Amino acid sequence: EILDNAERHSSYEDRDGGWSLSAFMARREVQGEERFVCHFAILSLGATIAESLEATAEGDMKEMLDDFVEALRLSKAKQSRATLMTLAALQDGVTRDGRAFNVLGGGYGFMSFVDSVNILGLTNRSELAPQIPILSGRSCIRMRSPYIRGVRKEGQETRKQFFNRSNTAGEPPDESFVYDLPVHFPGTVISAGFTLDPD
Repeated sequence: EILDNAERHSSYEDRDGGWSLSAFMARREVQGEERFVCHFAILSLGATIAESLEATAEGDMKEMLDDFVEALRLSKAKQSRATLMTLAALQDGVTRDGRAFNVLGGGYGFMSFVDSVNILGLTNRSELAPQIPILSGRSCIRMRSPYIRGVRKEGQETRKQFFNRSNTAGEPPDESFVYDLPVHFPGTVISAGFTLDPD
């Protein structure tokens, strides 16, 4: 999912962007117990998540994204439009590719990736919980406890994570988890860290 996004979205005109991946696993002693600590990062240069959405989203998707950003602005969110668009892109049902959404059921892959990381790093200990940092342009989003998974409201299929206590667009995202950077990175890095119990 992430590699496919790197190819299709970072170079949205020819749908053939480049990417690089690095990963490692290390056996470490964590609070007196042996654990396997895993890290990986995927880098794509080119259009940021927000730039890709702004340039290509159209119709109902563009209107939904504009409404999402406006709701967060009304909630007194201090993050830039680009960072709020990046946050929007993480939610189920959001994609810049109308064909992928309408024909192929696209727009659900990122939260499925988040679910996979949470399954691999399953733990009831917050200090060992998975983390998924996202850096795109001037936007940084740090998925970690207590905002490490998408949440389904009762009766809904879509998973959402707004990084606030009510998990709604009616409250601004926590600035410790969703914030603007002072410099621009020319692309996107999505990384993940999780700990495996050897048992």
